[in-house]
Amino acid sequence: MSFGAGSRRCIGAALAVYEMKLILARLLRGFQFRLTPASDRPNHPRRRGFTLGPTVPVCLQVVSAQR
Repeated sequence: MSFGAGSRRCIGAALAVYEMKLILARLLRGFQFRLTPASDRPNHPRRRGFTLGPTVPVCLQVVSAQR
């Protein structure tokens, strides 16, 4: 996520990053994530700009983690 730099940096960048971390923590705490059988195919990462990405879709099953 790009928020600019220097004197033109977004003034809400710290709040936005905090909110993203909070949402991720709530998702990880409230749900279980499992790979589906469709994701068992061989997957060799490929370059996508500066990052690596999957060559085939990664399918997840999301289940509520009721406590």
